[in-house]
Amino acid sequence: MTENDVYDSFQRFIKQQSNRGLGDIPLRATAALSPFSRAQMDAATNLLTKALRALDDGDEARARPFVERAVALPYDEHEQMHPAAMMAVQQLFGAVTDALGNGGDEWLDAATDTFASAPEQARYCLRDVLGDVLQDYQLTDGEQRRLRRLIRDVPERAELPALDLPPEEMATALLEVLEGVIHFVDAYDESIAFTDGEE
Repeated sequence: MTENDVYDSFQRFIKQQSNRGLGDIPLRATAALSPFSRAQMDAATNLLTKALRALDDGDEARARPFVERAVALPYDEHEQMHPAAMMAVQQLFGAVTDALGNGGDEWLDAATDTFASAPEQARYCLRDVLGDVLQDYQLTDGEQRRLRRLIRDVPERAELPALDLPPEEMATALLEVLEGVIHFVDAYDESIAFTDGEE
């Protein structure tokens, strides 16, 4: 996923949020991102993508400095969120919705596997992502039932971008979310390979 893909996906996410509750009133200020906001998100995405590559190579020591630099980016007053936290969640959101868009139920298998094996912060974020998918995407009755079963055992809490964590704790949380992205993508690829092998 390129930086432009992440940005476009984020824009779709913001648009979907405007259909909720009070409409676009809470998000009206975010309808057009300022150049500063775009630069912040691009910087966070770039650093987190490098961290993701390092984690995928099994090198957390190399990944952590990238995440710490992302966490050090200033809070985005225009968007009212921390760019690093938002973009880490967006990485997971993009992985899930990309898999969903490919059809089949392998994405649900991958989500099930991720809940079973991913770190705690990744499970919380996956719960948030799947809650958005449940509300905003056209799913079959079977998919909806399965999703509800998956998320019901994960306690609700404030979404990661809204948490006021010290930098070290935020960096650890973001590393766990990125680990969750890797868990999900690996589980999805394995599920696809298994399905293809059965054909």
